[in-house]
Amino acid sequence: MGKAYTFNGLGIDLEDFVSNEITSSISLDGKITNYYADIVGEYIGIHPGSKTEIFIENGGLFDDHSIAKLVKSLSVYRVLATLAPDLDTDAGLGTIYSILDAASNIPDQSLETIIDKLGDLLGGNLALSINKSDVELFYQEIVAQAKTYDIESIPGSIASFAYQDTDPGRGYRYALVNLLPFALTSNLAGTAADDLTYDADNFTSEYLTDRAQMLELLITRNTLDITTSDSLDENQEDALYIDQTTNLKLTTGAISLIGVTDTTDRIYFGDEGVNVTAIGNESHNGDDHLYGMGGEDTLHGGEGSDHIEGNADDDELYGDAGRDYLFGGAGEDKLYGGKGNDVLSGGA
Repeated sequence: MGKAYTFNGLGIDLEDFVSNEITSSISLDGKITNYYADIVGEYIGIHPGSKTEIFIENGGLFDDHSIAKLVKSLSVYRVLATLAPDLDTDAGLGTIYSILDAASNIPDQSLETIIDKLGDLLGGNLALSINKSDVELFYQEIVAQAKTYDIESIPGSIASFAYQDTDPGRGYRYALVNLLPFALTSNLAGTAADDLTYDADNFTSEYLTDRAQMLELLITRNTLDITTSDSLDENQEDALYIDQTTNLKLTTGAISLIGVTDTTDRIYFGDEGVNVTAIGNESHNGDDHLYGMGGEDTLHGGEGSDHIEGNADDDELYGDAGRDYLFGGAGEDKLYGGKGNDVLSGGA
């Protein structure tokens, strides 16, 4: 016997397995690879050889056993393994599983989300809707371009990697800004990550740390398919994370989204538009971290010890009461410390 591959196979019963081993006097181990994506393929019967779990978009016991679902997932596995040949290994298949599992908290959107984000990142014809909406067309375009990359799942220490002025660091910064469950860490020329926006000197350590925390929470939500407004980490302080670009809101501590109060810390990320926010107004006592990002922003810290960054363009920053740190960033900014011993830095 040469090699055999099974997909969501039921396996064989113990009597048949023992009988075959005795009569053939050879072991099947190493000759059979079993790929499974549901409880049937995982637990029913004996599966000689190795077993590898494949991510699928969960839809129920009977639906998940469908070979059509497995084929759909394997088509995305093929895309990732073609882009990054190092993923075409046993360990690499585990990395792909992690990436797909963290793509969305809505199971039937996971595969499409990864293809969409890959297209935006790689650019060119891969960014065209006609290719992103058809995995086979997307794959054929990848084959035609004949470019390969290193693709990594997101490590827990992503902030420290993102702070480095290297190609991997740039790839991780792109992943943080765009809240991706993967990072492209090599051959970035010509990709969206090659834009000046992702230069290392555009980011503070505070931003990278806060953004990494939000991405970690998002990955937790998506991996567990959480669709409620509950806290994602009850062991942390009460905090509300807001991403203006995607309208994403996540909480930690003992509060849910409906339990946010004036004393809840806000970690706010603006978008490229004009952000006028009283998210930390005079009546608010939290220790806020506010990042305006692009656009002409007006940000108020309110009471508490706040960290406020205007980032790009002309911004107005108000620390208000408490000990605050105000950093203007690029552009002609106006900084008002307010009450308390504040640190004001104009930036570029």
